[in-house]
Amino acid sequence: MTSPADAITNAVRSVTKAWRKQRIAEERDRNAVFHRQTRLMRSHRIGIREVAFDVMEEAYSIASGPERLPVKPGRL
Repeated sequence: MTSPADAITNAVRSVTKAWRKQRIAEERDRNAVFHRQTRLMRSHRIGIREVAFDVMEEAYSIASGPERLPVKPGRL
């Protein structure tokens, strides 16, 4: 059975694991400072499907012209 102190210690270690690894890399190699943000910050990547749905309606309107050609919705 783990004590509350051990539980807290383990929680802190697991949360700071990535930061600790980055700091050790920075001590070994000064160029690692420049890579800190990309390694420690999460980024939102936009997939091709998301981009396609963002522009699809406008692209269809331009392609179909003023007549507004009928379309059957496809499966997603």
